[in-house]
Amino acid sequence: EGVAPDQILPLALAAAAQGARRGHVTPGPDVAARIAWACGLAAAADAPLDVIELLVGTSVATQESVPAAFAIATTYADPWQACLAAAALGGDADTIAAMVGAMVGARHGLSAFPADAVAALTAANPTLDLIGTADHLLAARPAPARSAPARPAPARSAPARPGHQVDDDAARHDETPHLSLIHI
Repeated sequence: EGVAPDQILPLALAAAAQGARRGHVTPGPDVAARIAWACGLAAAADAPLDVIELLVGTSVATQESVPAAFAIATTYADPWQACLAAAALGGDADTIAAMVGAMVGARHGLSAFPADAVAALTAANPTLDLIGTADHLLAARPAPARSAPARPAPARSAPARPGHQVDDDAARHDETPHLSLIHI
């Protein structure tokens, strides 16, 4: 519902580069360069989650978690499968899944997620007006620029991996409430 698909990654890379010029210098790899690298790596891989986990990294470190989230969000065409794939990662999977959910939700809207998953998320967070907050954020967003339709990402589904079982039902009823399904 937001920016055209072919504009998302260039905008994200520009924002990451701008962020690197602000604040405090910290040692470590360039986040914008790692986002671009991770997206290309995952798109070319037969097993993108394995590549992300083994090469990109899934720790709490920004230079790992942010590129991992972008790699998943740009590799999986189906927003729900992208969220499930992110949740199946090792490391800081809850943070990465929250970022993926926010990115794909912003792009595809709330209707891209299973209604029962949205209901479970809303029920798990009864004191938060998640839908109202998302609607408020959408209303504050400038109207998207229209461009030619981009070629869709290859369809991938979140694979079940040994030690990283993807259980669609469990992912929807996780004991830890997450905000990863709202569209912002």
